[in-house]
Amino acid sequence: MYTPATRLADVIFDDFSMIPLLNRFGIRLGLGDSSIESICTKHNIDTDFFLTILNTYASRSDTSLNQSLMNMDTEQTIRYLESTNTYYASAALPNIERHFRALHERSMASANNLEFLWKFFQELKSELTSRIEFDNSVWFPALRKLLQNPADGSLRKDMTKELAGLPADENAIEDKVDDLTSFFIIHLRGEYDQNLCLAVVTSLMALEKDIKRNNRIRNLILRPVTRAALSAES
Repeated sequence: MYTPATRLADVIFDDFSMIPLLNRFGIRLGLGDSSIESICTKHNIDTDFFLTILNTYASRSDTSLNQSLMNMDTEQTIRYLESTNTYYASAALPNIERHFRALHERSMASANNLEFLWKFFQELKSELTSRIEFDNSVWFPALRKLLQNPADGSLRKDMTKELAGLPADENAIEDKVDDLTSFFIIHLRGEYDQNLCLAVVTSLMALEKDIKRNNRIRNLILRPVTRAALSAES
């Protein structure tokens, strides 16, 4: 587990996929020998919240995270997930699509099954985009209203209707990214541009890892908080 005294550069040396996480907090590379605590202070970031997110990313077990996750500030968590959604919509998905489109177009003359994989990616993109839109326009605003007005029974009733579209399974998109990656690794056929294929597969793997980590936060924090807010007594 990382601590306030951990050198932040060592976190990146341990796992380069932490870089997008740092970017969401406004932290860029060129970290020097600074500790997590000193960099958080410099960027006006709550060190405890940052460490909880960081250790959630690094941990392989949900059990050891339960207590620290339960203590996370809901508003900070929502803001973090909003930033995560922005990363998916404006960086991760466009990056994959750019490389995938080039791979697809350059390989169209070859006898391969990239057309099927391209269509599968478009379905995945649509599902993730829809989830982001629901988060940002329905779930997060509704949860904020509920937390600001916990005694308002009529509001809870309205918000219950609003949140009826909350997906039952947070892991469905994670599974779909995993399926697409597996298709590439196991079932890809024919000739194709190997460099572009590598770019697509590594980007998909990074996206799957990121979504899996953030689904922990959604499942272990935001869903329980939402259920509690909807069931609160006046």
